Amino acid sequence: MSGRQKSEIPRRLARAASRFAAWRRTHAAHTRIPKSLWTAAARLAAELGISYTATRLKLNYNDLKKHVDATTSPSKHASAAGQIPAFLELPASALPSSGECLIELENTAGSKMRIHIKGSHTPDLVALSAAFCGVEP
Repeated sequence: MSGRQKSEIPRRLARAASRFAAWRRTHAAHTRIPKSLWTAAARLAAELGISYTATRLKLNYNDLKKHVDATTSPSKHASAAGQIPAFLELPASALPSSGECLIELENTAGSKMRIHIKGSHTPDLVALSAAFCGVEP
């Protein structure tokens, strides 16, 4: 529970459940839940688990998961909006001059590339990364 007291988490969840119950009493069925309630639920689910939180707050698991993913993965949304993905620049001095180095990349489509470098030869990592992600270096 990441260093928090056990009694603190149920209180936060109980408060959120009370807020959801109060909102449901004042709104018709199938009315969209306000963003502020979704945000609170997503934060709790990120800490306590999606299934546990969805059950306690009487939410659809898949809907809550989408909100959790949206709040914890801003890079996925940035690339979906057409922005160029950010790259981590690795100066040659940061790589070992001898030995091994393993670099793993994942693009927005979920494809993965693993680069295993042995010895002092360093490939053009920027060009490899750009080609893998489909952008110009």
